[in-house]
Amino acid sequence: MSNISHIENELWKSADSLRAMSNLWLQQFAEPVLGVIFLKFADMRFQEVDKELKAEQEKNAWPRWPRPLSKADYLAKGVVYLTEEAQYQYLLDLPESVNLWEALNDAMKLIEEHNPSLSGILSKSFHKLSKNINDNNQIIQWLLKTFNSKKMNSLEWDVFGNIYEYFLGKFALADGQWSGEFFTPRSLVKLIIGIIEPFHWTIYDPACGSWWMFVQSLEYIKKHQDKTLTEATKDIAVYGQEKNETTVKIAKLSLAINGLDSSHIKEWNSFTADHHQALGKFDYVMANPPFNVK
Repeated sequence: MSNISHIENELWKSADSLRAMSNLWLQQFAEPVLGVIFLKFADMRFQEVDKELKAEQEKNAWPRWPRPLSKADYLAKGVVYLTEEAQYQYLLDLPESVNLWEALNDAMKLIEEHNPSLSGILSKSFHKLSKNINDNNQIIQWLLKTFNSKKMNSLEWDVFGNIYEYFLGKFALADGQWSGEFFTPRSLVKLIIGIIEPFHWTIYDPACGSWWMFVQSLEYIKKHQDKTLTEATKDIAVYGQEKNETTVKIAKLSLAINGLDSSHIKEWNSFTADHHQALGKFDYVMANPPFNVK
């Protein structure tokens, strides 16, 4: 973990240097940066499953595997399906003459098209990283390369959850009004999950923030029941309410990457409404203390 912490710190310094070059406020910079991290995270998982499926296909050659691989094969593994134009290496290899912010926006549209649970929630704000349509793409190119270093590619794909969380926390701390909106400290999350022990069935968080309670529940199941991620995702169904639209989008992205159904995460204020009619409905209910409320 100490090595991961070092890489996280290096990435943050690099990204913050790029932010200074872009003349953007940190919170304006947050959405496109988190979009690039999401894409890298999703791509690493997709490429891993792609290798698994192709190895399985080769092992079980005709007639036992009578058709080409399809999108359904990938979705069955709980991954975000990526067409070629939405894959990270494809974007890295584009010639300098191509407008990168448009290519990234198009990649996000393709991901939404092929993964309906993500419809309308992916970042398409990459134009913020270019001064104008004739920009030379430097900032976007450097940002893509920042998350494609040898150190990064030597990591397991699920480590990106830690990196994503780290960036969320840094952006939250940089803006006081966000501090309790979508980020609950890891230590507090682990304490709550360790007490509740949500091994299976339905889990509800009435102020679910960005994701960390649900994803750490998966980690808890994997660790204590010796299960794979795919096996663990079959054990639980997650439900949540969150009043902040941006935070709901972040939550849905995070759950999709980790193979969890995000359709039950709703934009709603639990202080005033109960969208899920939650009383007596769920096996586990968890929420962090409202440390951001006076």
